[in-house]
Amino acid sequence: MATLARQFEAFHTKLALEPAREVRIRAALDELRTSLQTDPVLAPLLREALLSGSLAHGTALQPRDGTEFAADVVLALDLARSEPWSTAAGRNPVATLEWLGARLGSNPLLERRVRRLERCVRLWYPGDFHLDLIPANAPLAQSGAWQVPSPRPGAWNGLEPWIPSHPKAYAGWCADRNTSTSGRFSRTVRFLKCWRDHGLPVAARPSTIVLQTMVGQALPDTTDSDAHALTVVLRNIADRARSSQPFFSRLRVPNPVQLDEDLAVAWTDDSIQLFASHANRSADRARLCWETPNLDRSAQLWADFFGERFPVPVA
Repeated sequence: MATLARQFEAFHTKLALEPAREVRIRAALDELRTSLQTDPVLAPLLREALLSGSLAHGTALQPRDGTEFAADVVLALDLARSEPWSTAAGRNPVATLEWLGARLGSNPLLERRVRRLERCVRLWYPGDFHLDLIPANAPLAQSGAWQVPSPRPGAWNGLEPWIPSHPKAYAGWCADRNTSTSGRFSRTVRFLKCWRDHGLPVAARPSTIVLQTMVGQALPDTTDSDAHALTVVLRNIADRARSSQPFFSRLRVPNPVQLDEDLAVAWTDDSIQLFASHANRSADRARLCWETPNLDRSAQLWADFFGERFPVPVA
């Protein structure tokens, strides 16, 4: 078996978000927290400004081609005490985002950065990164799940525009999986996000949280190498996706910290079946890469699998 430890280490270094950019993102988050704590309207409602997404989960990728990094931030506020939530119409996520965007836009330190987007309020740091702010209803006097805008298409106009969410607990699950796999979880997620973006048609690509959760659920605690982990995880994921059938046993990806939530609820049956087909072929290819005894040939096969960022020996 070809483990190619040095090649995979170099590949992972290329993929991971550069430390200097992460420092700048965290400094911007600290600036936001200071602004929120001094805002006479938001400060009494503020519970937390929590970094979430891939940066909080330890799986962030370095953007390609000079694009900006998108960092997710959950603004946990006691929205039930806010002015918009005094009316039924104001409790719609659209109204909440309008109110939040206007409030942040009135802050002299933030006003030039604020952009109101469809599903978030963005703080823009041109050419480097942006913070996508997602409001959460998190009553100060209560514990348990926060309420965040539903990701389901059309849900904002229905009866359940807000759904329970446990961003802290999910980040803790990622950290636990990384510890129990001796760091292999975060590396495998990064590798497979690269595979998704390089090797899958757009229609077959799962969202990051779906892919990341499936990796965490498919990865054994002990694997011999990155190549071995990829081979095992891809086969497990492919078999799981292939076992699903539209209308009968649709693929579900339960949130590990909220089991009644299906993270794949917005993933269409056609996309799941397309993903299953590609994942099955990719699992076979990964096994061939791993089992090829010639190191140079194995490296070339992995480079074909991942694209030009995977290092190959210079002839």
